Amino acid sequence: MGLYTGSDESINYKTNLMLLMMIMTLLMMLERTKMLLLVMKRIIIVMRSMMKQISNSDYVDDIYDICMSTSVMMLLITS
Repeated sequence: MGLYTGSDESINYKTNLMLLMMIMTLLMMLERTKMLLLVMKRIIIVMRSMMKQISNSDYVDDIYDICMSTSVMMLLITS
């Protein structure tokens, strides 16, 4: 995945997470098939693993909440 890699790790992870959030939102708008739902689940897994790498950060909980609420919305839309 051609994600941004910078010298400052916190900015790096924040940028990557924001990119993934945008991708997730786009996928939500385009959601029509079960295939895209699987892609969504993979993106959420990637985001979780990235968040585990950021151990001492304040914004991790906020991003995690956003991810979870987005995925719940996703499931509601597809059901």
